[in-house]
Amino acid sequence: MTQFQMMMLRRSHQQNKQHAIDVSACGGVKTTMLAGFLFNNPNDKKGQQKMHQHWFEKKTGKHGTFPDTGNICYGSHCLGECELILNLDLYIEFMEVIHIQKEKQKFNHLEGNLARALKDIPTITELAVLAMYHLAITCPYLAEICRPEHEDLNMLELGPLHQELKLHLKKIIDKPHDLIGENATHKTGVFHGHEWNNADVVKAIAKLAPSFPHLKPLVVAFFTGALETWECFTSEFAKGGISIKQYLNIRTEHGCPPLMIKVREV
Repeated sequence: MTQFQMMMLRRSHQQNKQHAIDVSACGGVKTTMLAGFLFNNPNDKKGQQKMHQHWFEKKTGKHGTFPDTGNICYGSHCLGECELILNLDLYIEFMEVIHIQKEKQKFNHLEGNLARALKDIPTITELAVLAMYHLAITCPYLAEICRPEHEDLNMLELGPLHQELKLHLKKIIDKPHDLIGENATHKTGVFHGHEWNNADVVKAIAKLAPSFPHLKPLVVAFFTGALETWECFTSEFAKGGISIKQYLNIRTEHGCPPLMIKVREV
């Protein structure tokens, strides 16, 4: 490889990195961030959290708060995407309530962006894809590694689980209808066939799906990107990898047989 080619490749990597940063600051993730700032702001003078809690409790009969996407909280954006998809019509209506109750009946910049996002098909499609990934991959994966019998399991012994997870991602990439098709079930779409963590969100997405013309290609694209990331992050778990060999040697030297992750049988 020439110096010029190496320079161009390095530039390409930098551009891809910047593109990833730029994309993460818009679309579905940006929408959940704005919703968190508006519906669950720690500063009562800047948000509508009290009005949000009262209005949604009256509409749904349930008391709760919007996921705290404004802070660093694992999974908060995924929960926010599920919440917006599940109650999309109510959130659109609630934004109208906010608009009407204002003295000048005019949104501020944040409110206006969120109101437009909730009616934007590409953005809502992205929310649906992110929510499906959360339900089909993230939730069952966490359920597997948090099983009681895996309490003493070392992280380096998760190789077989990660391999099966990547195979499931490949299956969804090749057969997206197993996740979003008319006949899709938790047995075909969810990792290891776990029950849906929130079946109501899945039903809401299925109801909205006819208005999402690009849902299938977006699912394939997102799961493809996720697979590439999993491949990168789990390379040290690969069978025969240096970290695995060192770990097994240490356990053998101390007379401790390696623990084996017990894969869920479906």
